[in-house]
Amino acid sequence: MEKVNMYKLDLAIKLLEEVRREIETQTGEASNCRVTSTEVTSSRRTKPRKEPFPFEILNHFQYQEDKTISHLLDQIHAPAEGLDIKKISPQTITGWLKAAGYLTVEYCAEVHKESTIPTEKGRALGIYTEVRTYGANRYVTVIYNRQAQEFLVEHFEAIVNGEVVE
Repeated sequence: MEKVNMYKLDLAIKLLEEVRREIETQTGEASNCRVTSTEVTSSRRTKPRKEPFPFEILNHFQYQEDKTISHLLDQIHAPAEGLDIKKISPQTITGWLKAAGYLTVEYCAEVHKESTIPTEKGRALGIYTEVRTYGANRYVTVIYNRQAQEFLVEHFEAIVNGEVVE
């Protein structure tokens, strides 16, 4: 059985409810037809919707040090701590950077596995890598300098919306 996408289901139900209300408004007749997502899939509760990311908090960004995308996003999200907002994931940013030609995945002989590394375009922007060790594991981590961080912050909304930036 195919898994139900709760977001799409909730959206469809909301649209149906709007249509029902519009019909009631036009005809003056109340309908007793009401469907909820919990009736359709009673074994699963829906979480309350998070508020969209408040892009205006980016106006307060100040470079601190070269850092990974996870640490950069922690810094970006910090002013909204305690608010019920949709946080942006590192995968959203790195996925966009790969699609835009700033990052690629290649085999790294130094760590003996495929790793995300900057392209020439990415290096020109200020993205670089370091090989790190954690226990017995060696891995490549991607680091963003001041220029790269400021580029990401400047284009953050477009990146999150999947828009192409030149």
